[in-house]
Amino acid sequence: MCLYLAGVTDTWQPPPRLRQALAPLREQVAKLGDEERHYVASTLYALSMGQDRRRQLSAFFTPPFVVQCAIDSAVRAGLDLRTHSVMDPAAGGAAFLSSVAGRMRLEGCAPANICSRLHGIEIDTGLASLATALVSKRAGARRSTPRIRVGNSLSLLDSKQHLYDAVLANPPYGRATGIVATRAARHSEFVSAGHVNKYALFSGLATRMVRVGGIVVLVIPASFLTGPLFAPLRSHFRKTCRVEEIGMLAARQGAFLDVTQDACILTLKRTNEDKVCGQRVAPFALISSSGGLASAGNVELPDDLAGPWRLPASESVGDGEGFSLASYDVEAHCGYFVWNREMERMTKRASANAVPLVWAVNVHSGKPCWPRARSGRGVDFVKFAKGSSAIVREAAIVLQRTTNNRQSRRLVAAVVPSEVVKKFGGFVCENHTIVIRRKREGVDLGELCSLLGTEAVDREFRRLSTGAHVAVTALRDLRLPNPQWFSRLLKETGDAERAAIESYERLTEVLPEDVRAVATR
Repeated sequence: MCLYLAGVTDTWQPPPRLRQALAPLREQVAKLGDEERHYVASTLYALSMGQDRRRQLSAFFTPPFVVQCAIDSAVRAGLDLRTHSVMDPAAGGAAFLSSVAGRMRLEGCAPANICSRLHGIEIDTGLASLATALVSKRAGARRSTPRIRVGNSLSLLDSKQHLYDAVLANPPYGRATGIVATRAARHSEFVSAGHVNKYALFSGLATRMVRVGGIVVLVIPASFLTGPLFAPLRSHFRKTCRVEEIGMLAARQGAFLDVTQDACILTLKRTNEDKVCGQRVAPFALISSSGGLASAGNVELPDDLAGPWRLPASESVGDGEGFSLASYDVEAHCGYFVWNREMERMTKRASANAVPLVWAVNVHSGKPCWPRARSGRGVDFVKFAKGSSAIVREAAIVLQRTTNNRQSRRLVAAVVPSEVVKKFGGFVCENHTIVIRRKREGVDLGELCSLLGTEAVDREFRRLSTGAHVAVTALRDLRLPNPQWFSRLLKETGDAERAAIESYERLTEVLPEDVRAVATR
């Protein structure tokens, strides 16, 4: 039925009443271009799987504008659509292969020639059949068929590969478990033993499936750029490939159907493994939801091959070394209490040796943070020995350490007010939070919290850390504006966002005398 709705085939006809019901939708789909129609067909199939099966297979397909950007990047890197072979080891609904087939046809290639050069592997039998039909349609083939086979690509990790001219893929995301994770331990050159993500395995496989000089284009989460768990993968890329281009999807939401994801298009060119690339920067671009590409500087590739790839500074925050949290006379630490390891210490009653627990869910930007039970009923307390240094006995800023896919910002912070300390004698934070405490009296926590809540600072943090996890080390390294400039501009404008942007722009400006005098007191 998916092929019927997309107008790919008329060999199957639904019963008359169903055909009549589907007619309006089929007419609307017929108005779309080839890529959009095929995307509709594969997405309808994925939705029909059921949520559990879909998540198991990570069947969240690549939208047409991302596919076209990826193919364009491959062509810029040297993909010859008239002669080169292309493999997709996670073929899914054939988003890449069918679009490449369409491009090859526009180059004047014959259907049989196109099908002979397109290869794919798909674990789901139904999707493999759907992909074969979609690619054949775009290639204009009646007898010849593309070489899409049913199987698990990861089973090829331990075998010698057939080498292709290019690999294009949007691999499954998510943590590998069970036998997959066990087998992955053999491939420590590109995965971390403690946390194996499927896309890291597919990325390593992709680099093994292309010849020297071949092209690899991957649509993968941006977490690999800076995440500590992806250090082996970054090192593997640097040892085996040249980074041709990194394109970041400008918006988290709306790119992939019913899932929010920070994603990028990574384009690599395979090199000899015995020649470690001395590359220091790689071109970086932002990709709009319409597929527009805007150059945004260069990504820094550090001397340490496993080191994080720091994104270029946003034009809105200017250049310069900047300041850090330490410049604001505060210090950051992870929340102390791991509740599921010490549940016996939790209670619902306040007492002389029990203080309230601040959960990550209590933190809401722009609002004071008051302790409240995770269930929403009452307050959870934690019992301590007298005089414990884990208890926070003054107002402090609390941040969520992990953001979820529904949140548009990485940094979610709020102030636990002094009234909490007066009422309970202090508080403790769970381990999914970060606590920012003053190192001296007089630090305006509300002012700093408003700065951390701005889009300007959030964008700057994404340069440094592209995963959902907010690491304390990344927070300490976060480039912030001059505290005196921000304080002054906030008082003048009353607008934290404007004050943050303008103070970032003045990173290299010398402070006026009146401000400098205050800064040195």
